[in-house]
Amino acid sequence: MDDLGLARANAVKNILLDFGVTASSVLVSSSILPVSEAFDVAIIGGVTFSF
Repeated sequence: MDDLGLARANAVKNILLDFGVTASSVLVSSSILPVSEAFDVAIIGGVTFSF
């Protein structure tokens, strides 16, 4: 993969990771998810979108 492709993949991964963390923190603050499950969701989301 060239540098541009790698940079783009990292940018996408960071956006998705930020989104996952934000979404899970919103769910926790809304008491929809317990904190322990939200961590699992954020970790699974981050790992899933790691290229």
